[in-house]
Formats: sequence, structure tokens, C-alpha cells
Amino acid sequence: SLRGKHAVLALTLRHNRLDNLWFNLLHELGHLTRHWEKVLNRGIVDEDIGGESPELFEREADEFARNAIVSDDAWGNSMVRYASDPD
Repeated sequence: SLRGKHAVLALTLRHNRLDNLWFNLLHELGHLTRHWEKVLNRGIVDEDIGGESPELFEREADEFARNAIVSDDAWGNSMVRYASDPD
């Protein structure tokens, strides 16, 4: 049973940018939602999030982070990606 189990996320400011913080946080939350058993059994240490990883669970966490706020489909169909006007 997973009841009573807790996870701890630790993030650094190695790349001190707001977009990096959000992507890393969402990446780690992706591990919690998609890889809970792996997190419980041995934990996960990500040292270079966002780089191309040969490991499926890392690519899945990247995909979760990329689509958490605006999905690839919504972005692909949006005209805002072509607009240079802030309005």
C-alpha cells in the first residue's frame, strides 16, 4: 500500500532562471505522478534535467513538465506563438 508514503523534492538554483525553476519542479512532479513506485523503491536523482536522456522515465518526466501548463497540441494550434506584440 502507498498510504502514508511521502516524497521529498529538492531543487537547486544552479540555473537561476524562473523558467528553469518551473520546468524542474514540474519535471519532479512528473516523476511523482508517473513513477511513484520507482521513487519509493530507490529514489531518483536528476542532475541534468532537460537534456536528452536515454532513460524512458526521464523522457516521460520531461514530457509531463512540457505539457503541464500548455500542452503541445494547444501550443501548436495557437497563433500567439507567431505574435511579437505583447498584447
